[in-house]
This record gives sequence, structure tokens and C-alpha cells, in this order.
Amino acid sequence: VYSMKSIGHRLALYFGLMVVLACVGFGILVYNYTTRTLIEAASLTFPEYAKTSAYIIDSSLKTQLSNLEMIVQRNDINQHNWPEQKSVLAAEASRLGYLYMGFADWDGQLMTTDDTTVDISDNPAFLQALQGKSSIYALTSADNTLLLTSPVKDHSNNITGVIAAAWNGQNLSDEVTAIEFNGTSSAFIVDNTGRLITHPDYIRVNQGTNLFEQAKDDINYRELAAFLENSIARQAGVGYYSWDGINYLAALAPVNTNQWYLVVQVPYSEVMAPLRNLHRNLVATSAILLLLGFGIAYLATKQIAAPIRQVSQRYARMAAGDFNGTLDQKLQKRGDEIGQLARGFIQINHSLSRTISELAASEQRFRMITENMVDLVALTDLNGYLQYVSPSHESIIGWKVRHILGRCAFDAMHPDDVQQAKQAYANIIKTKKPGSFTYRCQKSDGEYRWLETLGKPLLDANGQVVSLVTASRDIHERRQSEEQIRYMAEHDALTGLFNRSYFENQMRLLDEMLVFPVSMIICDLDGLKFVNDTLGHQAGDELLLAVTEIISNAAPEGSTVARIGGDEFGVLLPDYSDNLAGYVADNIRNAVAQYNVTHPDILSISMGVAYRMTADLSMPAVFKEAYQQMDREKLLHNQSARSAVVDVVMSALEARDFVTEGHTDRLQKIATSIARRLEWPESRINDLTLFARFHDIGKVGVPDSILFKTGLLNEEEFEEMKKHSEIGYRIAQSSPDLVHIADFILKHHEWWNGNGYPLGLKGEEIPLECRIVAVADAYDA
Repeated sequence: VYSMKSIGHRLALYFGLMVVLACVGFGILVYNYTTRTLIEAASLTFPEYAKTSAYIIDSSLKTQLSNLEMIVQRNDINQHNWPEQKSVLAAEASRLGYLYMGFADWDGQLMTTDDTTVDISDNPAFLQALQGKSSIYALTSADNTLLLTSPVKDHSNNITGVIAAAWNGQNLSDEVTAIEFNGTSSAFIVDNTGRLITHPDYIRVNQGTNLFEQAKDDINYRELAAFLENSIARQAGVGYYSWDGINYLAALAPVNTNQWYLVVQVPYSEVMAPLRNLHRNLVATSAILLLLGFGIAYLATKQIAAPIRQVSQRYARMAAGDFNGTLDQKLQKRGDEIGQLARGFIQINHSLSRTISELAASEQRFRMITENMVDLVALTDLNGYLQYVSPSHESIIGWKVRHILGRCAFDAMHPDDVQQAKQAYANIIKTKKPGSFTYRCQKSDGEYRWLETLGKPLLDANGQVVSLVTASRDIHERRQSEEQIRYMAEHDALTGLFNRSYFENQMRLLDEMLVFPVSMIICDLDGLKFVNDTLGHQAGDELLLAVTEIISNAAPEGSTVARIGGDEFGVLLPDYSDNLAGYVADNIRNAVAQYNVTHPDILSISMGVAYRMTADLSMPAVFKEAYQQMDREKLLHNQSARSAVVDVVMSALEARDFVTEGHTDRLQKIATSIARRLEWPESRINDLTLFARFHDIGKVGVPDSILFKTGLLNEEEFEEMKKHSEIGYRIAQSSPDLVHIADFILKHHEWWNGNGYPLGLKGEEIPLECRIVAVADAYDA
């Protein structure tokens, strides 16, 4: 034992010194090289990242200016009528999230939608707008409100004023704060004077902090100010500075829309973070080399080399999964370290064999469960990166397990659902309690499916959340059914417009919110029942769809269009005065007239317009007033609408009667000859001629499949054909030109023996005109 310790100590000393020296020398070399490489890589990549981020911010600012330029193009903005401009701008400010909007003449006095006047005459954005360029600049106040401006031009392209919008700088600051580089960076924007436009610490922005001015009095800002001045002069830059006690690596890039500059900074310690891993790797490598040195020392001793080799071989076979081997009994009985190794090997071998058998059985049971479950089970870290996924992912969403393992679960979610899912994750981690949320997950074919996920936190021995287990279920069909039910509860099945229930609910909300002014338009499709009775319900549906398209196109954005009855439509116009509502009604009337130019002239709409200018008037009262106005207009339209339909029916009958070409002319000639032989008066002959021409006008309501069938009609088809007498009677009753022959049209298929239709008249109960036309019709056939 003494000899063994002596040899071991000496070999350990010699080889240990050698390995330590080698490791120290190699570590210094690797450390220096890695440090230079990290600094060079950061200096190359960080400026490019700053340029890309500046481009994104610049694109966002240009989008805001584009929105403003689109508003300026509207006719109601160019008219220089401030009340109308204010109404439009107030709606647009609410829609786009601006604090307020306004209009300024050349004097720079901005009239705002907040009923205030702001002097922007010396604001650079206003001055650039007067030169014909849209611009954005901060207001002089310390609350960091950004002013967006765009010139207003007349028809001769002369600048007549400026439209401006006040945008909360917090919105821009949030976009800049979202910029990340390796998750530890931060970003802010300064202008060319050193003033902070955005910063993660938004209090500094609200205080109107100017970094150049601060540097004069506060030494903490001087390195940062020097970096900014040098970089702004060169329009780009990368460098190091110390600020608030932290050393930063930073890059600057210009934001082209304004004289602004984006600065992206990351703590220098984070850039050098990989060196910590290098330290650990070097220590681990040194330890391994030291062990190898000790192994070589022991192998040099012949007395213990062979036993150690035997024991190590058995350990190696055990490490490879072979637990069947054993050691010589002599080795196990030795009293030195080799004996201890041998006996320890036997104990470890037995323990591992038993443990592995139990693990194999447990793994088999677990695999059977996970491979056959219908839910998606996953294990993620606190940032959502997948550490385990069940095989059911392949069958349900189509992704191979090997492709998604290690990826972030949020990457496969619909962009609109990511924030909600991240918030749910944060709540589960914070409360240490299970939570659920729904989202759309992208399948391998690009389709999105709705999933419902239950997340449960896993805690370590200290009670801290270390990971999350999630179980997700496909609820796509259920979600679609719910959305369909919700849609059908609020929409009309034929037109796709909102229904009366939704319309009344919107009226109630307007009453509860005391919104005014509010205008309402009630429209009624004239003659719909008559069209259904004569031309059929399909023709009526086509008219309803045409009216739907006309009203929807005329209704402005933000209005509510609904079908509130079989032939009635309603339009709610929040924030619209009587003049603006009348403008919308005129657009509907013009569209109806244009429709009748290119279509049969049968579309007629009666309208009533009502409005409230104070909250004292209830919306049901406005509805009643609009409905009464519509009823009064409908009285004027009814007769003309029905006459127009009759004209169309006549044209349709002539167009469809191509099979019996010339039959009507011959029938008129024969009937007239009979009437003249009977010496009838000329007026009665004229009525007979008109009756002979239009006796089959009701056939316009008979399907073509029956009307033009070449063979005999079956019983059901014949019953359908017999209806044409009654249809023709109703059509004639609706036309002043045909009303006096309506009775003849009804009875022209009655028979002398009483077997005719539809009344079963016989003998002289049948008008003589009907008998003459029946004889002439049979003779011509």
C-alpha cells in the first residue's frame, strides 16, 4: 500500500505538472484568439443589424405618412369646410389611433379635432409640408408627441394648407423597444441635436432629455455623447461606451424619414459571454488530461497495470450496455485500491442491471401511452422551446418529431395569437398553477388549425418553475361550428348582411353610449312580392342581391348595413349629420338609376332618412321617423314599379315564345276575322286583339323544362302548367293597359263542357272572347 501510494503520488506530480502547463499555455492561446474573434464578429454584424432595424423603423414611419397622404386625397378634405373636415378627421384619428388630427392654413394655427388650436408655425414638419413634402417631427412640448404632416393641394396642385396628426410617441417607442439582438440588447432613437425620441426608459423621453446637453453637466453621459456626435457626423458607426455604470457595444444607423438615428446597444459582458463557456471547457479539458496523466502513471507500474486494465475493460463493457461480465475472485479479494475497484464494479453492475431492467419496462409502458394518445403532449422550457414532443404531432399536425424538437412552440402559431399565448405562458410561470389558452397552429401543409392547450408547470426541489408540460387538443371543427353559429346569429342567410337583431343591438349600443350625431336610412325594395308572384322567387332573390350590393357600396366605412325585413334594409351612420346622410341616400338613388340603365327597368327603392343631433332623441324614435318617411315615398313608387315589372314580363314572354314563331300573329288575325263576321264594334275588336296577343302572358312564370318539353306532360307538370292562367291574371291586374282583359286571361282555358281550368266554368258562363280565342288557337294548332 505504501509503495502504491508513493508511485501514484510521484506519477501524479510529474504528469500533473506537465498537463497543467500544457493546459495553461493552450488556454491562454485559445482565450486570446477567441476574444479577438468575438470582438471582430460583433463589430461586423452589429452595424448591419442596426441598419436593418433602422430600415424597419423607417418603413413604419413611412406607413404612417402614407396613411395621412391617403386621407388628404379625399374630396371632403380639399373643400376647406372645417366642420366637414373635422368630422372626417375625428373618425380617421379614432381609426388610426392618433391623439388628434387637424387642419392648418399658412399661418400655422392648427385647428384640431379636440376643439383646440395649436401653434405649429415654427415646427419643421409644418414648414416641410408647406414645401410639398409629408414629414414627421416631435412637438416642442416635453410629452414627446410626434406631429405628422401632409400638404393639402387644390385642383391646380397649389398648396392650400396642411393636414396634421398627433401621434403618441409611446407607440414608436414600443416598436423600437421590441428590437432585440440575442435577447439582451436595447435600442433608442435620437435626433441630430441629441434629443431622445424613444428610449426603453420612457420617463427620460417625456422629460425631453437631450444627451448632448446632459453630457455638459453629467460625466456619465460624456462617452455616450462623444460616440453619438462622431457617428452622426459619419451617418453610421460602431463603438464602445460606458453609461449608467454599464459598458456597452453599440451601433448607430440613420432613420431616413427624419434626421433621426437609431442606436442599438448590448452590454459588453453579454458579447463576451461565450468566454465563460470557454473557461468551463478549458477547466474540463484540463481535468480530463490530468486523469489521463494519472492513468499513464499507473499503467507504468507493472504490478498494477494488468488488474487495472481488466477492471477498466469490465467498466467499459458495462458502459456499453453489457452487464453479463464478471471479475476474477482474486481481484475482488485484494485489500488494496484494485480490490475496492473490483468489488465496487460488482455492486454497480448489479445495481445498474436491476435499474436498467426497470427503466426499460417503464419506458415501454410510457412509449405505448405516448404513441397512442390523441392529444399533443410536449415538454418546453420557460421560453417555449420544445424539449420533448409526442409522436401524435406527426399524425395530427403533420410535423416530424425530429423537425420540431428544439424549436420554439410560438414559431408555429398564427402571428395574431402569439402575444396571447406568451401571456398565458407567463401567467402559468408566475402563478405556478395550470392554465389553458387557444390558438391557431400551422400544419406542415401551411394550413392553420385551432388547438386548445392546457399547460402545467414543473417545479424543482426549491419550488421554482423549471419547465412546462402541455397537452393540446384539436378543436378546429368545434371552433368553426361556433363561429358559424355566431355568424348566422348576426347575419342574413341570403344577402350576407347583418340581420334585424344585430341592427337593433347596434341601435341600443348607440343609445347607451349617447353617440350623436347619428343618421339612419331605411330602404324598401318596391314590388318584391309582385316580382315573386309573377317572375318567381329566384328573380326576387336576384333583385335583393342587387339592392344589397348597391347599398353596401354606397355605405361609408364604419356604418352598419342590415336586412331588417323581407324587402327592407337599414343603414346606421354614426357621426353623420343630416347633410352627409342625404349624400349617402343620393348615392344609393344614383346607383339604382345606373342599374336600371343596364338591366330591365324594374328596380325601385323607397327610402326614408332620419337623424338625431342630440342624445335626448332615442334611436327607436329615429327609426320610426325614417320608417314613416320611407312609407310616404313608397306610396309614390308602388304603381310605377308594378307597371315596370309588367313591361319586363311582356318582353320576357316575347323572348321565350320562339317555338311558336308567328302563332300570335295568326291567332290575332283569325280572332279578328271572327269578330268582324259577328259585326262587333271596333273597340271590342281591339280588346279581343289585345287579349289574343297576351292571353298566355302567365307562361312567363312556368319553368322552361315544362314550357318547352317535347313529349307529354306528366300529372305534376300539367298542374304546374295550369297555373299560368292565374299568373297572367295577376300580371294583367297590375297593368293599367291590361286590367280590362284580366278576366279573359283568367278564363281562356275554360271548356264548354266544364272540364277546363281554373274555375271549371261551362257553356255561356265562359266569356265569348275566351271561346273565340280558344277556337282560333285550336284551329291554328
